[in-house]
Amino acid sequence: METNGAAPAVERTKRHRWLFLVAVIPAACLGFSNLILLPLWTEAMAAGIGASPQMLLMVGSVELLAAGVASLCVGMFGLGRPTSTLLKAGLATICFANVALSLALWKGAGGLALTGLLRLLAGLGEGVAMSAALARIGRSPDPDRFFLLNQFVVGLFAMLTFSILPPLMGVAAHFGPAPMAIFTLLAGMAMCGLPLARLADIGDHRPDDAAPTASKSIGRHAWLGIGMVFCFVTGFTTIYASWGRLGAHVGLDVDRLSASLAQGALVGLAGLGAMTLAARRIGLFPPMVICLVLLVASAFVSTHASLLPPSFRQAAIQVAICTEQVGSLIMSPLLMTVLALRDPTKRAVAIAPLATMSASIAGAMLAALVDRHAGPFAIGWAASLLYGCGLVLLALTWRRSPAAPVRGNRPQAI
Repeated sequence: METNGAAPAVERTKRHRWLFLVAVIPAACLGFSNLILLPLWTEAMAAGIGASPQMLLMVGSVELLAAGVASLCVGMFGLGRPTSTLLKAGLATICFANVALSLALWKGAGGLALTGLLRLLAGLGEGVAMSAALARIGRSPDPDRFFLLNQFVVGLFAMLTFSILPPLMGVAAHFGPAPMAIFTLLAGMAMCGLPLARLADIGDHRPDDAAPTASKSIGRHAWLGIGMVFCFVTGFTTIYASWGRLGAHVGLDVDRLSASLAQGALVGLAGLGAMTLAARRIGLFPPMVICLVLLVASAFVSTHASLLPPSFRQAAIQVAICTEQVGSLIMSPLLMTVLALRDPTKRAVAIAPLATMSASIAGAMLAALVDRHAGPFAIGWAASLLYGCGLVLLALTWRRSPAAPVRGNRPQAI
């Protein structure tokens, strides 16, 4: 009977690994390649639609506001419906908005009004899709399904949120297709790190896997090693190529941007620790709503900073960057990994993020040595990742009494 029961589990694990390779890694690569192109495509896309970068940032704040409103509506009124229906509807809305905007830019018909309308529509879809996906993750008792949904949602949401097609088309028109293709390839390789390392974990924490064979152990270490190499490329590419040198080509004040991001990361991550602990107690949805509110607030402060008094303007921008750091990091796989550690059988999952984040820190610090423009941001980035490692270690060592009550059908916290 044990053999018959184990066979479906093995087949399910193999199927999840193939789904992981086919669906998750490409989405994560596209999302990250667009993220590190952020200093470039803002200027390029603004030129493509005949608007200033400030106006384009205001359009982005409208998108974030729409996502926050949609997420609140789903949380208050929509979670009684099947989450799969909400998820499909949200993703379909996002895809329609992005494809329509890409076609408009391709035909040269993308004006500010059309861009704003389509970004508003995409924001509504993003709020619905993310809330529905997080609800599904929170209800899933299967560790394989949990991590598959985790990576799929994070990767796909990153790809869709940063609207991969319109920005890449705008940057390609600005710099030419050959440099764009090379840079996108490097960015895609970099983002493969965490998903590849996560392959070392999926399917290896079942009761019938308590004594893994030598071949399984070698396979896990191989995936983890490949992931660390790719995450090293992540740290170096993000700091050196995007924020360090290429950002200067489009007229960004890289020194001021780097310093602000570094300070914002150090201050903002203190709030992340509090939200992480709160999420362990009250669930995933309330911190996500707070996260969206923080992103909306930071977007409005950043885009309307010119309306503030000069003496207050710099401090307001710093606060906005802090809140943006908190909001962005709550959406990251780090928080979901910490939440996954509520189940003692998943404690080994912390190995992959710890190793890959360490490799990313090494790449960032090397970039700081190579390029002086990247120095302040690299220091803040490394400090942020070290703080994240501390959160994971906190989750590993913090235990509650086994007799403590557990609300709902959530796994027991450690």
